[in-house]
Amino acid sequence: KDTLPLKKETPGVVMMNFNIRNGKLHTTIIIRSNDLFYGWPGNIAQTYYLADYISKELNTSLGNITTISVSAHIFEDQFEDIRKVLRSK
Repeated sequence: KDTLPLKKETPGVVMMNFNIRNGKLHTTIIIRSNDLFYGWPGNIAQTYYLADYISKELNTSLGNITTISVSAHIFEDQFEDIRKVLRSK
């Protein structure tokens, strides 16, 4: 169902790469379209949990997580929520 042309909720993560270097599992994800306010935190959390699981299964330490966003953006209807977060700091 992710290939439906008019579906709004298509996945943004298009590739995940895992490399072991010097005993650490390093992870790189490429994100096609990235909603920075709501989507990116979820992408990072999911990537961390997956990388942590894989590193434990491979008996390695967890290394760096790198994200590459082809299109990173925020939406106008998120502005007020973003302002609330910024004011709370």
